[in-house]
Parts: sequence; C-alpha cells; structure tokens
Amino acid sequence: MKEVRRLSPIMLGALVMLTACGGGGGGGGGGFPMLPAAPPPSAAGPAPAPAPSDPEPGPTDPETNPPERPMVTTPYSFKLGSANALDFSAFMTELQGSEMAGHLLDLTIPLRVSPTIEGRAVYRRQGTTAAYLHRTVPATEALSLASLQSQGAEGYRISGNPFALDAGTYKTIFSKDVGQDVRYEYIDAGKLPRERAEMASFLESVNRLGQQGYCAATMVPGSDVWGALVLGREKPTTARCSFEFLPMTTTYAGFIAEGTERGASGKKYAGTGAGIDGISLGLFVRDDSQKSTFKYYATEYTSTAEPGSIEQASDFVKILNREGALGSRPFQQYQENNRYYMIFTTSYDCKGLLC
Repeated sequence: MKEVRRLSPIMLGALVMLTACGGGGGGGGGGFPMLPAAPPPSAAGPAPAPAPSDPEPGPTDPETNPPERPMVTTPYSFKLGSANALDFSAFMTELQGSEMAGHLLDLTIPLRVSPTIEGRAVYRRQGTTAAYLHRTVPATEALSLASLQSQGAEGYRISGNPFALDAGTYKTIFSKDVGQDVRYEYIDAGKLPRERAEMASFLESVNRLGQQGYCAATMVPGSDVWGALVLGREKPTTARCSFEFLPMTTTYAGFIAEGTERGASGKKYAGTGAGIDGISLGLFVRDDSQKSTFKYYATEYTSTAEPGSIEQASDFVKILNREGALGSRPFQQYQENNRYYMIFTTSYDCKGLLC
C-alpha cells in the first residue's frame, strides 16, 4: 500500500488562489482575512440544511403548501493545464486556446521541476458555459473604479487576480461570457467605517445602493491603507440587496460554522469588513429578491504521489472535480498541524453576482 501523503508546503503553502469571485466581479465572495488556524472542521460534503419540520402536517393543497423541491446548484468542472503558468505568454496561449474554451482561471499550483519551480494553471468551468473572451490589464490599474467601469461597460469583469509577471508587470485578467448579453456597472460606495458612530450612515448609504442592484463588493486602493469600497451590479439586473455588519470569528472552524448558519438565511460574506472597538465585523450581503442559501465546509488534501509532482497536482484537481460535481468551488485554503485543507462554498438557488 502506498503511503498517503498530504499535499506539500511547496504546493499548498505557496498556492495562489485566483478565484473569479476576486476583485471586480463579486461572485463567490472573495476570501476572508487570514486568521489563526483552528482545528479542522468536519469534511462532510455539501448538503443544504434540512428545513425545520412542522409539528402538525400542513394542508395538502399544492397552492397553499407546495411540495418541496430539490435545491438547485451549479456544477463546476476543473482542468489542469499543461503550460508553465509562470510563463505569462504560454499561459495566455493556453487560456485562449480551444481546449480551454468555456473555462476561467481558478488558481495556479507551483511544481518542483528541477532545477526550477514551474506552475500549472487550474481552470474552472461553470455549468455549460461555451466560451469566454479574455483580456489583461496591468494590476496597478485593474482595481480602479475607472478600469472596472470601462471593462464592465463592454461585458468584462475580473476573473483572475495578479499572479504572473509579463515583462516585469503583474497582470489581471478580465473575461467576458460570449453567450450572455450582460454589462457591469460600478459605483464608489466610500470608505468603510472606522468608528461606531460612522456605521449607521455607511449602512444607510450602501443599502440604498444595494436596493438598486449593487451587490458585489470590491476593495480598491485609496488615499490611505484602508482603501475604498466599490459596489458592482449586472445590467440588466433584478437583484435587490441589503448589507449589515456581523461579528466575525477569529478561527477557520468558526468562520465555516458562522458562514453556513448565516448562509441558511441568504447572507453571504462580502469579502471585507471593519474592526471597531476591538471587534472584528464582517460585511454581509443578501439578495432580497432571491431565496438563496450558502454553505461552507472543509476538505483535507491527501495524495499518494510525490510532493510537488504533477501527479500530486492531478490528485488535487480530482478533489476539486469531486466537490465541483456537487456544486462547490474552492474558497480558501489553510493549514493546521502540517495538514492542509480547502474551504469549499456551495450556492443553492442562486443567480447573479453573489453565486
């Protein structure tokens, strides 16, 4: 029997998470702040929380008590690239090639290739998307309101954060689904509150924008280290979103539990927050026009392959495909006691930028 190895630090400790929910698009919720690791949670696969049962049977009239239906998820599939993803030109050729049609960059994995380190891109396909167009923007410009607006007006949004150098410049990838006639609009929502007295006016302002469909949060560089909040929306959109600050845990296990509990009522972490009076507060968003729910769970990586090898990278992609078939996508990786875990997130009955 082969020894079961956990994915090595060179693969996961240096793993570059590049999800499409990153900067400009909203999507799956950005990653939460790096916090002290906690004991790993259960690796149970994703499943919607059961609805509370009624103490007495309800009426059988389908108009007053319709039968329950399965909650809908969007399946994901993943492919491991063959080009050196640290070579920007080679990576872009692969991304734009026919084999990766309908795929977005999800993350990159560093490999031990003597005498150097190479990378392999992991590409993600959502549902039956047929094709994307891709373009790149210097990372120093990509997360500006002007750039997000100009790209969004043509139907492009961020699908990958800076991950590779092109002639000495980090690049950010914007992608457009050619099968959808959707544009994206962005608006400056101001700075996050730094004091409790600023919270009420901030929430009043962002909730006013949320009711106009601005649901996707992005932090952009500002005049100080805090930066500014930009909100995005699809055009056209039926979304009507509300925001609130909720206390955030300081452990991964706690975040998973809280995210799932709050997700059961449609609340999703917006990818940013504030620290006020010594309390960590996360900004949560809910689309009031939908009855969406969200779930988080963690899975440990194990492999029988040599650490840092292409075979171990392939084992990792098998895990992504196993969870992706259930409608889950990678959200955040963490380490505990030299064991490596990926937090996955699943969206149920969800459409639009929060999914």
